[in-house]
Amino acid sequence: MKNFKNIFLAVLAATAILASASCERRPLEDVETVGIIIKVDWKYYEMETEKPTGMTMVFQDQFGLVTRVTTSSVDSVYVTLPVGTYDAFVFNQSEQEFSSYSFSGMDSYPDATAELRTVRSRWYAAQRSESDDETVATTPEQLGVGLGHFSITQDMVDAYNRYYPHNKNNKATKEHQSQVDRSASVLLTIYPVDVVSVVQVRCYIKNIDKLYSARASLSGMVRRYKMTKGVTGPETITQLLEHWRAVRNEDDKTLGYIYAVSDIYSLGLNNGDDTQAKINLRDTLDNKFELNLLLVDGKTQMHFPFWVGSRFTIKKDYADDINIRDTLFLELGKNGEIELPDVIVDSTANGGFSANVEDWDDQVNVNIPI
Repeated sequence: MKNFKNIFLAVLAATAILASASCERRPLEDVETVGIIIKVDWKYYEMETEKPTGMTMVFQDQFGLVTRVTTSSVDSVYVTLPVGTYDAFVFNQSEQEFSSYSFSGMDSYPDATAELRTVRSRWYAAQRSESDDETVATTPEQLGVGLGHFSITQDMVDAYNRYYPHNKNNKATKEHQSQVDRSASVLLTIYPVDVVSVVQVRCYIKNIDKLYSARASLSGMVRRYKMTKGVTGPETITQLLEHWRAVRNEDDKTLGYIYAVSDIYSLGLNNGDDTQAKINLRDTLDNKFELNLLLVDGKTQMHFPFWVGSRFTIKKDYADDINIRDTLFLELGKNGEIELPDVIVDSTANGGFSANVEDWDDQVNVNIPI
């Protein structure tokens, strides 16, 4: 028992020595910091959507140490940081407020990634074989991302400490804290933009008067976006287009087109193909558009597949030389590829393009506006 007591005392003494030595090296409270303000101007983001109600800013220094600020104040962030070189990125809201994305690597500037969540669609799954390796994803919400880079020097820290009295923990005294917040140096302004693209689709149809309703899917779209690198990952998903409107020619009611009623939001095309020159060189098989039509007899369903990897037309919107939005266009059927047969309409059936799609087999939650 005596030996055990001696061993215990020896271990306790050694632990005390180590603890003392580690405290003497560099106590955390001795790290000098400077208060700074990073302004955020959402003017480019607001050109496409509403100003956010909150934001998150992440700072990472040259050693990989990360500081995060989430706030409902979307015009600026006040933060105290030590000497170092920093990369910063800001995005609207916080990770928990998005329903369409899951986020990863958010505590590492180069690894910050937004990934679309998957969904289950009964009507789409019903028309696929078990061997189809496809992932259906949600429609992405607007995601505004902005980047910044800056340095904090020892001269900045010294000037800050001379101007503001500090207590022993190196924090501004309470009576001066509000003055610090108001007078801290504005280092830079970050300008976030919405990284989400728009997809618009139009399908020309012969004998459109025989069409009752429509739904479609577009595969090969981007699933992951590297927020600080501005690049897309190789992973792809399928997006569903479930809201359509029909337009008939005034001179010939059998001719016309359908178009997706609301803009389809997407993270874009994979492989970073975001210019017309790159799109023209894409493999046609990179993307597949599948159009499913229900005819006015309420029974006949038709399926029209198109390989469209290189058929997109891209339009870039700029403001002050900053790309604020990419819009991808698809026009299909202009050469008569989508032609509907003449069908016999039951006298009890409703004719014409309709919002009522209950006659679709295995249908769930699909609304096709007239």
